[in-house]
Order: sequence, then structure tokens, then C-alpha cells
Amino acid sequence: MAERQTRQLEVLVLHTEREGSSPSTDADLHEIANNAAQSVTQLGITEQEIYQYLSRVALGQEKLDDVFAAEGIATVPLFATANLLLTFCPHEKEWWEYLDQIWDATEVADRTNLTVLPALMIRARRSVSSAGGSSRAVG
Repeated sequence: MAERQTRQLEVLVLHTEREGSSPSTDADLHEIANNAAQSVTQLGITEQEIYQYLSRVALGQEKLDDVFAAEGIATVPLFATANLLLTFCPHEKEWWEYLDQIWDATEVADRTNLTVLPALMIRARRSVSSAGGSSRAVG
């Protein structure tokens, strides 16, 4: 289950990058964690826990149980994913529609030959520059 949530988060972060705010720096990850910690879910997760999850597990190389104590292994990925999902959900979608989009993207990514990645990145940049991104931060 945690692996699936990690994959969801990777796709969410890639979507955030497509929308023009690439989380390529530590400061960007802190900002994403800060925004997500202020989500309307009011779940028991801190900005620091979300940041640690993003930087060390979802986008890093560490395992969940090497980063968090036993009680956090179940809640941190779930709460972080919920907060991120609601925070970055596009205005025109309900959260469950956005989750479906993330799942669809994950399935397509699993089947995609990585040699097409440069062409996909060019297409994404063109799409963003011609349409402009729209995502919301729900606080």
C-alpha cells in the first residue's frame, strides 16, 4: 500500500512540475510541504513529516520504515498523500477525479518506453506554455 501511495505522490509532484513549479530544490519541497500541511483535511501530520516523506521516501532512496517510527509508517504516507491531493487538485476537478487522473498517469507511465521521455517533456512544456496551468492551493 505505501508503495502505491509513493507512486501517487511521484505523479502528483510531476504534475506540480508540469504546472510550472518544479520541486527540484529543497526550498521547493519545503514550500510544497508547507502548503500541504495547511490543507483543509486537518489530519494529524506536520509540515516536517510531509517534507521528510517527500524528500527522503517519495523522491529519495530511503524506505518508509527507515525514516519514520512504527506509528508513522501507516499514517504519514496516507495523510501526506491526502493533503497533497487536496492541496494541488485542479479547480475544475473533484479530488476523486484527480486521483483517477493520477492512477491513469501511473499506469501509462508503467507501460511507456523511457526512450520517449524527451519527447514527452517537450510536449508537456509546450502544453503548459500554450494553455497555462491551473491548480489550487486549498488552505
